[in-house]
Amino acid sequence: MASLSLRHQMVGWRGRIGIIYPEDGLLDSDFLRCAPSGVSVHVTRSFRDPASDQLDVKLAAAMAERDDIEASARTFLQIDPDCVAYACTAASFSRGVGFDQELIRRLEKASGTRATATAPASVAALKALGAVRLSVVAPYGQEICDQLRQYLGDSGFTVLNLVSLGLADLDIPKTDPGHIFRIARDSCRDDADAIFLSCTNFRGFEIVVPLERDLGKPVVTANQATMWHALQLIGIREKREDLGTLFAP
Repeated sequence: MASLSLRHQMVGWRGRIGIIYPEDGLLDSDFLRCAPSGVSVHVTRSFRDPASDQLDVKLAAAMAERDDIEASARTFLQIDPDCVAYACTAASFSRGVGFDQELIRRLEKASGTRATATAPASVAALKALGAVRLSVVAPYGQEICDQLRQYLGDSGFTVLNLVSLGLADLDIPKTDPGHIFRIARDSCRDDADAIFLSCTNFRGFEIVVPLERDLGKPVVTANQATMWHALQLIGIREKREDLGTLFAP
């Protein structure tokens, strides 16, 4: 009985998820809000070049290829995580389909546990909802958006339209959720199965529920998908209406 009592007092007695987030990421609360009772979320930072204020293809690829990702994953070893997730959409799709799986293998080897990354997690989330035709909103410049379109296409989706906001990197989290809401609502195609809001530093999670109500179709955001997939990997499938269709009963 003593060991059982101790188990119930442990942090993350139901599951522990480690999140590797780029240095400029400000939306830790997105990951925390997805955690059901008994699941703990632990966030560490990975390096990104502070000399550039604009995320481009070269920078995204450099972020994904740096060995500090493994170093960040290893910081979780002593807390014995059940899953580790690399929370950067652009970096995880930067080298296309195949590289995303290589990134996951690197994370698993370094952390000694299951792993995911935002781009493949988003693909898994959209497929779980049965989506094929997508409307997409992303804060990046056109070059990164073209790469995102290619990645989604190679993953089996038809991208009907993709809105590029062309924001400087540090301006992304400053974007008002109401502004994101109006752009997403007005740009979503009637024939889209779902809308995807890319980037883990983009405040799309705050608008998921009202946007779904107005559009009548699922909305998937990068942070929402990252946590959903991590929870799926550790066998936790708790349903919650406040987190959008992806988590709904």
